Amino acid sequence: MVLAPNLHVTRWWSNQPPVHGYWGPSEANYTITKFIAEFTNTLSNLAIAGIALVGVGSFLFHATLRYEWQLGDELPMIFCCTFIAYVTFDTRSASLPRTPFVRCLPYLLVLYSFGVSAVYIRYPYPVIHQAAFGFIQLVATFRAAYTVRTAPERTYREKRNKADATRYTLMGALKEHLGTPWSFILEGHAWWHLATGTGSYLSVVGLQLMSASLKESAEGFEMRRAGLFGLCPYVARISTKLDSKIL
Repeated sequence: MVLAPNLHVTRWWSNQPPVHGYWGPSEANYTITKFIAEFTNTLSNLAIAGIALVGVGSFLFHATLRYEWQLGDELPMIFCCTFIAYVTFDTRSASLPRTPFVRCLPYLLVLYSFGVSAVYIRYPYPVIHQAAFGFIQLVATFRAAYTVRTAPERTYREKRNKADATRYTLMGALKEHLGTPWSFILEGHAWWHLATGTGSYLSVVGLQLMSASLKESAEGFEMRRAGLFGLCPYVARISTKLDSKIL
């Protein structure tokens, strides 16, 4: 379907005339390249695609066991932890200026992530990844624990669940006895994927709620459930009495 010229912008800020794009006349813009119609709208979605790539990298590594995809499985773990680490440090009230450390922290974390990636690609020793991931994980964990313990009582506090993993020497024999597909329920590494994926998401949402509550007020935010069985909660802003008076 061809869009009417008066309903769809065919140019942005440039003086370049409308270009006949690669995908046909029904697409508009093409001011940056003839292969992409809406350039910024397209590239801005790479952030969302990057989240999906974490799962894709792990999927391809366990399917192929190739070193190239092992990088796609392991390196995103470090990038993910840097995001969590930043949230745990950026908890100062929004009415106060950020400290020099917090202002520099995004650049330090980006440098850390890409620096570790470069070193690990150059020297593919598992201990490098283990040490780098363990370090940033400990930083995020201790900072989160400190923030939770020192937060005012009125602030939402993260609920902590502890899980203990137990190994059985007869696990292999039991899986062989059960056969496919029932033995899948005993695949600990697969459950680890599901648990860490879910746990990481819940941790980020919990820290996001805590950070937002500290920066503004606990009364202005709440956790709402979404997704299957409510396993995909999100932070929502709610109207407060002060907002009602202002309005």
